[in-house]
Amino acid sequence: MGRIHGYDHIAPVPLVVPVLGKSLDHTRLLERRWRRFLVDSGFAETLSYSFCTREDNLLFGSEGIELLNSLAGLTHLKMALLPGVLRHLGINQDRYVDVNLFETGRAYSDVLHTDGARADFLHGSGPAREEKRFCIARMLPEKLDIPAQENELVRFREIVRSLAGLHGRDIQIVRTGGSSDWAALASADRLFHPSCSLALTVDGKQAGMLGLLHPGVGETYSLKRPVMIAEISFDRIATEHRRKKYAPPSVFPDSLFELTLILDEFRSAQEPIDVVQSLNLGEIHSVELLGIYRGAPIAEGKKSASYRIRCRKADGTFSQEEWKKVFDGVIDALAKAGIPLRS
Repeated sequence: MGRIHGYDHIAPVPLVVPVLGKSLDHTRLLERRWRRFLVDSGFAETLSYSFCTREDNLLFGSEGIELLNSLAGLTHLKMALLPGVLRHLGINQDRYVDVNLFETGRAYSDVLHTDGARADFLHGSGPAREEKRFCIARMLPEKLDIPAQENELVRFREIVRSLAGLHGRDIQIVRTGGSSDWAALASADRLFHPSCSLALTVDGKQAGMLGLLHPGVGETYSLKRPVMIAEISFDRIATEHRRKKYAPPSVFPDSLFELTLILDEFRSAQEPIDVVQSLNLGEIHSVELLGIYRGAPIAEGKKSASYRIRCRKADGTFSQEEWKKVFDGVIDALAKAGIPLRS
């Protein structure tokens, strides 16, 4: 018909196409914010294969999923990002005083049938379970003593807390132990230096781990210096973004008070934070570890730990009686836990 009528006689008319607005991908935006935050904090992004060796996965208590066709000795899908990051630390440890790296990618775990048998990967029974994660690692300078390492771990923990808190979820960092619904935490004893591991929880659910790498694991990857590590489930933190409720900021100033406590050397500096948070007082907004001190006049076998507690009310400022009630409640709870104030 066009040729009969003549193409020159057909008037050009633009197509009428509806313009549809595209909704924002909040998960992708959050991932970009995490990357930017880590870069601004002095970390460089690295990248590794989705494959690993069998020995890499055994760090996490399982062989994981074996590939039908291996690649350059990498025979399994990786269950965590940590081994790849540790290898990159080893490559760069002799080139830089500070080596700060992070990686984002997917970790893979088995899908089990109800009878406990393992499902075949992508062959009839269904795919493996995938989870997007961030792995963060900082290699410490040489010849740092134990107190200096502990202070570095405190700063590293605050970086991880601030990173996870970019989403506005209820972020807590607690001591590891007990049952876990996040498989990687089951390997905390093998991965971390004794008494130097913490779990990250989001709205009460475990979503990550951090601490000082166990020296034995460091030797496996030929690391010459102490390393602080964190592996976080991005998927667990990024889910249910649209369910976040807006709460207007208080127009009233926060009330701050600082405590300096005496702890036995073997007790974790996280323990007083756990005690305060267990009170579930709505007025207490945050508890922050400021620093740890050892030496005179602190007795041998003891250490001094300083904390800042931030209190907040949405409907007014604290009266003297209200503030004293919160303060006395914190001091009494710490005393019952055997944690005295420094005199």
